Amino acid sequence: MEDSNKQPDLLSELEAEAVPLLFNVPIGLSSRYAHHLVTQTTENEVALFFFEILPPFLTGTIEERKETLKKGVRADCVARVTIARSRFPEFLKAMIGQLSPDQKKEVCK
Repeated sequence: MEDSNKQPDLLSELEAEAVPLLFNVPIGLSSRYAHHLVTQTTENEVALFFFEILPPFLTGTIEERKETLKKGVRADCVARVTIARSRFPEFLKAMIGQLSPDQKKEVCK
């Protein structure tokens, strides 16, 4: 007996159609400045780590300041973005598209 209440498979129907994405940037989303980028790749993902460096508060003599700096300067991770490795070339093209022609030549050497 055929089930007359059977719903059509929505995903199968949508596969043939483009579904628009409605991009939303929440009002409270904070922006952070990034001075450095570290990337890590695995078999399936590319992780981008963005770091902000705040200048250290230095006091004392010049020698004491030098000693403080020898210990290193803190870099705080302000964002981590993980991208499917298969999609990463698309993201890279989008970022390169934001460069001036001269910058593109420099990056694509």
